[in-house]
Amino acid sequence: TGSPLLSLKVTQFTFEPPPLVTIRLSQVEVCWNSISNLTYQVQYRSDLTTKVWPSLVDCVRSTDSTSCIFDPVVVGQPQRFYRVSLTNCVPALPAQ
Repeated sequence: TGSPLLSLKVTQFTFEPPPLVTIRLSQVEVCWNSISNLTYQVQYRSDLTTKVWPSLVDCVRSTDSTSCIFDPVVVGQPQRFYRVSLTNCVPALPAQ
């Protein structure tokens, strides 16, 4: 009667490249691939032994295929680790 039909479930994982970090004289520029009009949250840690990721800035609404933020270099914090995630947060309106 032939072989039985097999049903397979395929899961696809897509990994984005890590954020690009450029160190300037007094600030760090963090850039990532983005999709226009979506919002992103940039978080950081100075120590990988903690599980806390504070937000670096309010939500960032992308306007192009690459988004960037600047983080001033903090005295006494020789390193920072960054992560960027896609969110549905609403950026704060600029003060008028």
